[in-house]
Amino acid sequence: MRQRFRWARLPVTVGFVAAVCGGAGRARAQAADPAGVPAVAPSVEHYVAQALAGHPRLETAYQRWLAARHHAAAAGPFPEVVVSYGYFLQRVETRVGPQRHRVSVSQRFPWPARLRALDDAAASRAVAWRRRYEATALAVREEVARAYWELWFERESGRVLGAQVELINVVLEVARARVAVGSSSVADVQRLELDATRLRDRAVQAEARARVGQVQLAASVGVEPVEPVAVASIPPRLERVTEPRDALLAAANRHPELVEFDARAQAFERDARAHRIRARPSLRLGVDWIETGRGAAAVTDAGKDPVLIHAAVAVPLAQRKLAAQAEASRALARTEQSARRARLVAATAEIDRLLVLVDDTRRRAAMYEQTLIPQARATFDAVVGAYAGGQGSVAAVLAVERELLEFEVELARTRVDHAVAWAGLERAVGRPVVGVVEFRS
Repeated sequence: MRQRFRWARLPVTVGFVAAVCGGAGRARAQAADPAGVPAVAPSVEHYVAQALAGHPRLETAYQRWLAARHHAAAAGPFPEVVVSYGYFLQRVETRVGPQRHRVSVSQRFPWPARLRALDDAAASRAVAWRRRYEATALAVREEVARAYWELWFERESGRVLGAQVELINVVLEVARARVAVGSSSVADVQRLELDATRLRDRAVQAEARARVGQVQLAASVGVEPVEPVAVASIPPRLERVTEPRDALLAAANRHPELVEFDARAQAFERDARAHRIRARPSLRLGVDWIETGRGAAAVTDAGKDPVLIHAAVAVPLAQRKLAAQAEASRALARTEQSARRARLVAATAEIDRLLVLVDDTRRRAAMYEQTLIPQARATFDAVVGAYAGGQGSVAAVLAVERELLEFEVELARTRVDHAVAWAGLERAVGRPVVGVVEFRS
């Protein structure tokens, strides 16, 4: 998978993204698999880091944050100094001489509190866009983890189905041997061949779904699937959450999305303050200089240039409109606060749901791996042994084989559901969740 990395912007969220990547997956590609062979295929953390370095959605969020920072730097400027020049087309003759040129310099002095309010509002919006960037990083991380583990599931399903075909082939050899000695019928062989064909077809379907999963994983990373996408063979870890619920909810209350609501509400409140202050009168000061030509020599101060200092007060007349703008900004601030409360309620419900799902998938996976699958394998071996010894039936072999297949596929599905739920939990909390592995494969 080729991708043009944008390392120049990666350091802007080193602290945040480092914390996010700390829980980026439940598997570690650097670790060894159960057979002791290091995994060489990319891990989920690899794809998460690749997405965080160059995903178009993150690039968009980053550029918006960058634009907001520039807007904040340019917000609330002091009014420009106005310099004007005038030329007397008809010169005014005065006692001291003719007036020929006029230069004026004026400056408006707004209320400093209004400039500070505008500065603060722009700064709050920049904070909101930064939190939006961080929330986008959390969403991208979860999407990559989901796509990665779904692709792993299709690959694992294909492997399990292939192993089941091998088991059926073993039983087929036994059935053909029994047919050769007349202790079994050709129908048994046909039923086994039919089941093997069905399993091979399911394996082909799993491979087709895996190709779709490659496209989805590439899309979640933000690149085009120009070459096959590989995943490590290491299954997701099954962990138990060790943090109390209150700690997770406290972290969720500081989630970037919720802080974004706070920052936007604060920006609207400061907008309202700026509108209120704008309704106050403002002061304008200026200096005029008039160039005067030489007049009668006998006149005192002949040719002397007059200098005029003037002041003006600007009184806003649209008081009702300015008050309406302030009320509109306050209403928008209350809207953001209400949206924050609604988002927190939804996040709390989501965390509770995912905690239950994480615990249930961990329990079910442990049950499949430690109890049901070993029992099904032992039963399958016993039934096949009995069939090879002239007892039992093909129907019993196929029934146990299908049950074993169901358990093994369900184990892979449950592991993926656990990993996806864990990734969703970390997105809802806004940071990695502390857990412990209670058993290993």
